[in-house]
Amino acid sequence: MKLGAADYLTKPWENGEAAARIRRVLRDADAVPGVLLVSDDPAALVPLQLALEHHGRATAMSVADASASDFPAQVLVLHAPDHASMTELSRLPERFRGAAVLWVSDDSAVGGPSLLPKRLDVMLDYISKLLGTHAVPRRSPSRAVIGAIDLMVSHCRDPLTIEAIATRVGASEDHLSRMFREAFGLPAASYYTRLRIAVACRLLRDTDDKMDDVARRVGLQRRGQPFTRL
Repeated sequence: MKLGAADYLTKPWENGEAAARIRRVLRDADAVPGVLLVSDDPAALVPLQLALEHHGRATAMSVADASASDFPAQVLVLHAPDHASMTELSRLPERFRGAAVLWVSDDSAVGGPSLLPKRLDVMLDYISKLLGTHAVPRRSPSRAVIGAIDLMVSHCRDPLTIEAIATRVGASEDHLSRMFREAFGLPAASYYTRLRIAVACRLLRDTDDKMDDVARRVGLQRRGQPFTRL
């Protein structure tokens, strides 16, 4: 329990006892407040989700799912890629009353309250001020790491090699991996895999696509080849 277990059972146990304990743990977990990341682009806010997940609760979902969600949000991050998305997103702050709202966009021309660029370091800094220093990673990612992450997000479907990413951000492959270890505790290649798996999980939850199709959409399977085993 000191290592973080939510509960335990000793043998023998009654039928249904394990399921009841699991339901209770899930119910308790659902009541924990956290950061709700809303975007119809399944990859857009994944870097922020990965950065927050070991420091608190962070959940990403589509606009439609958020509109029906009872997630106890302390911070609501709304990704508005263009003007057309603003109207639909603008209904969500009313649903999540009490949550601090952070608007982010890829396009600086998109207007909105508290609008920030969709840069991982900028978003983390803003959220840290809202939740406290222990709620987000202490070390801010370097400019090279931010650039590498942007490339990883834009190349989910057609993955680049880490060597190619390092070259494009002006770093050696070894140095880039060291910077990822310092920022996230894992090398660049492992981070890239986790990012693509997180996008795949979102696609499996939000769409009716078959697993083979999802694997292709995140570059884990190429046409005519079997699943990449991770």
